[in-house]
Amino acid sequence: MRAAGTAGGIQPLLDAFFSFLNRRTDFYVVHDGKVGESYAAGFAFGQAEKMLLDSFHSFPQKSLDEVTTKQEPKKAPTKPAKSLPSSTKRESGGHDFFANVQYNQDGKQIPVGNGGVAENHTWTQTLTETTIYFEVPSDIKARDITCKISSTRLELKIGNGDHISDRFYAKIAEDGSMWTLDREEANNRASLVLSLEKVTETWWPSVFANAAPKELIDTTKVDSSKKIDEYDEYTQATIRKIMFDQRQKARGLPTSDEIQNNELLEKVKYLPGSPFLESSSSIEASSENLNSMNP
Repeated sequence: MRAAGTAGGIQPLLDAFFSFLNRRTDFYVVHDGKVGESYAAGFAFGQAEKMLLDSFHSFPQKSLDEVTTKQEPKKAPTKPAKSLPSSTKRESGGHDFFANVQYNQDGKQIPVGNGGVAENHTWTQTLTETTIYFEVPSDIKARDITCKISSTRLELKIGNGDHISDRFYAKIAEDGSMWTLDREEANNRASLVLSLEKVTETWWPSVFANAAPKELIDTTKVDSSKKIDEYDEYTQATIRKIMFDQRQKARGLPTSDEIQNNELLEKVKYLPGSPFLESSSSIEASSENLNSMNP
């Protein structure tokens, strides 16, 4: 319910989820689905939709009465939200590994998680995404948060606390960005988590363009390796094909290209005019001539 609430409802939450599947996975890639053929990525027509329906029907539907009787009693009104933490508290978002910031000789932060620490947030990044963590009061509600994410700016207000209005370091994709409220009940802590999709694959030295010098990270020290699902669909398919071929070779089995070529040869072997058919006829004729020469 929290995720649906922060996303603006069930429909926007589903839209964000399937947008991710479309952009980052082969869920929407369709192949011809021929029996006996192997494919580096994608699904046969209708297969992905069937997977979706199977997952939907794996959970029972509930009546309205069943849901309302299980609802918890309303809690007392919450206290006004507190201000966002200052730079002295380096545990934003419950990520204690940011507690001790290290700097290089130029005064830039050594990146942790490819990100760093700022006055009121911590952050991590990949080439395609930036994730920001704001520590918030543990009793904060989603309705107390005003968060507007545009392609270039963030407007954020948490209850009666601080108001953040700043420009991102680089342009982001609005439809691929969202925020959620993440609670750690055991530690009585909560975090506001912003997930931003980058328009251009590049390493950010900071989340915001006007970051203080001490908040900048050394982008030459980031881990530039990428996960397969961070590439586009075509590159993902190519990588999976290479990995499949490597496994096949290690086992002494044919590669995907060899499998495809063998299947193609089997299809054309007995077609009219096939050189394989002519070769077979020549062998049979030679065999008959040899038999006639030996009474």
